[in-house]
Amino acid sequence: FEGKSARQIAGFHASFAMVLFLLGRLVGSLLMRRMRAALVLALFSVAATALAMLAWSLGGGVAAVAAVMGIYFCQSIMFPTIFALATEGLAPEEGKLASGLVVMAIVGGAILPPLAGWLSHAEFRHMLLIPAFCFAFVAYYGRSRARQGAL
Repeated sequence: FEGKSARQIAGFHASFAMVLFLLGRLVGSLLMRRMRAALVLALFSVAATALAMLAWSLGGGVAAVAAVMGIYFCQSIMFPTIFALATEGLAPEEGKLASGLVVMAIVGGAILPPLAGWLSHAEFRHMLLIPAFCFAFVAYYGRSRARQGAL
C-alpha cells in the first residue's frame, strides 16, 4: 500500500470485506444444505469470536487486520439465520410480533458502539471485546437452538 492514501487503503479494505461477506454467504448457504442452520450459525459465530479475540491479542498489525476482515465472512449468515430461528414455527400473529422484536433488537448497533468507543480510550484494541462477547452469545444461541432441533 506504499504511496496510497488512507482513504484509498480504507476503500480497498471495504471492497475486500464485501467480497468476504459474499463468499461467507455462499459457503454458509451450501453448509446449510447439509447441516442444521442453527449449527452453522454456531460454527460461524465461534469462528467470529475467535477472530475478534485473535485481533485483540495481536493488538495491531497486518495479522490483526486480516483477522478483523475474516469476521465479515463469519457475519454474513448471522442476521438472516437468527431471524429465521427466532420466528420458526410461530403462528402468523406471533410471527409478526417476533419479527418486529428481532428487527428492533438491531438497536444494539446504536448502544454497543459507544461502549466499544469508551473501551478504546483505555487501549484501542479493547473495543474488540464488545463484538467478541456478542459473537459468543450468538454462538450460544445457535448451539442451544441446534440442541432443540431447530432448523
